[in-house]
Amino acid sequence: MSQETDQYWAFISYSHHDKRVARWLKGALAKERIPKPFRGRTKGKKSRLEDLFLDEGSAAASHSLNEELQDALKTSRYLIVICSPFSVNSSHVNEEIAFFKAQGGEKRILCLIASGVPNATDSGNPQLECFPSALRFEVRPDGEITDIPKSIADRPLGADLGHESIAERTQAVRQLKAGILDISGDELASFGRRRFYRNAAAELGLAACVAGFSAGV
Repeated sequence: MSQETDQYWAFISYSHHDKRVARWLKGALAKERIPKPFRGRTKGKKSRLEDLFLDEGSAAASHSLNEELQDALKTSRYLIVICSPFSVNSSHVNEEIAFFKAQGGEKRILCLIASGVPNATDSGNPQLECFPSALRFEVRPDGEITDIPKSIADRPLGADLGHESIAERTQAVRQLKAGILDISGDELASFGRRRFYRNAAAELGLAACVAGFSAGV
């Protein structure tokens, strides 16, 4: 896992009840530009975050982690978990998280909170919990989820969709993009500013050429 060049930037894990959110997230991330220094990290070497794995079949509602899904998990740099009370009750989501962790990917798990409250079980409100048990408990090398809780500080942070306003969606995508690229939000913003200034300079240069040509006519 996380080889020098992986097949996918991320594997999106979700309960079939959250398919709408999962589809939206894949589409939103796929439109995001990748700064040039990071484009060689997947085999496609594309300029946008298109190399994402989302199982659109019935597997998200099943209880089996088939060979295709295992291969996709092994060749994904990150695992993005769509967190909700539905995912808490999904054995399939827990299997995917546990498998990814067992392959050495524990530090490369990102979360998108679609509904519910992270770590609500710890405060006595399990009905609100959105983090699957595979995130909240230790996982053995064989992929078995133990009953040993992880400290809250060692659990993943999550981007929150809130009420799914445009601003909340935009912020969530930015947070996940920064996580996938393994850079801070400030670093990601700086790449955006550089691109803006390059484009502005190019436009100014073109405008100057046009003005010079018109003056000479």
